[in-house]
Amino acid sequence: MEKKKRFIDIPLIAAIAVCLGTGAYFAYKKFYEEKTGQSDITVSTAETSAPLPSKNLKVFNSITITRAALDDEFSDLTKVMMSAHVIPQKAEDGETIEGIKISDIQHDSFWTKFGFQNEDIILQLNEDLIDSAESAVNLYATLKSANTFKFKIIRGTETGVLEIKVN
Repeated sequence: MEKKKRFIDIPLIAAIAVCLGTGAYFAYKKFYEEKTGQSDITVSTAETSAPLPSKNLKVFNSITITRAALDDEFSDLTKVMMSAHVIPQKAEDGETIEGIKISDIQHDSFWTKFGFQNEDIILQLNEDLIDSAESAVNLYATLKSANTFKFKIIRGTETGVLEIKVN
């Protein structure tokens, strides 16, 4: 008797789970705020933002891309998720996330077009530190909407920036 093989698209399922989880969170947050008259989250700007990457950092790459080309790059979320292996990069204490490490980058992916290389560690996008799973997910949303990006990265022993301008 022949068994049927199932095809499970894990990245698509993960993307759907993130979207559903985010939607459920914001629905709960709105409900909680309406019911209690207060927010369940207090955000301190000192904890969630950092200065823009310094102008005196080495510029690894600087490109300009059209909005249409950028939208095309991010039109297929599954393709985006499969184009590289991304894992949290832990700080020396072994607990704190200091960024995300990129490896196994596919040659014709947006990662290579933007100038990323295998083993690059993204520390920051514009003013936002990449220090949690949520900030890594927000990276995708920022890439779909902003007009200028400055990624602060570690490449080998050097720290620098990748600049992307959208026109």
